[in-house]
Amino acid sequence: MPTVGEFMRAAALLEDSSAAARTMMAPVDAAMGPDVLVGGLVTSTTERTINERSTDAAGLSAELVRLASECRYRAAVVAAAAAEAAAYADAYSTYSRRRRSYDQQLDVYRSRPDSGHPGRPPHPPTPPPKPPTWADF
Repeated sequence: MPTVGEFMRAAALLEDSSAAARTMMAPVDAAMGPDVLVGGLVTSTTERTINERSTDAAGLSAELVRLASECRYRAAVVAAAAAEAAAYADAYSTYSRRRRSYDQQLDVYRSRPDSGHPGRPPHPPTPPPKPPTWADF
């Protein structure tokens, strides 16, 4: 499962690849000036093939941009899940200390009721929602 850094590196690579896909047909287009092929079946077939491949390259570029955006989204989700998990761990640690203190005070109260009841026990923190299965941190 990719981490935040791995998702971000993938996004950058996908964006670079998208830029390359956008420009991959430029040399072919530049080489196909008006006097290279004139009329006939070869000309129409060549022009159609070049146009189709240019459309394919543009579609590839757009899909790579979409995938880069998905990687950035997933990096943000993983970062948020990691932050929530860290906050929960801190809150649980605080809860554990307070619970131990409460239990000690309750033990004192049970042996010496005149020491005063410690009140209500602390409540454990609510765990964060489960992250998606692809989230790793």
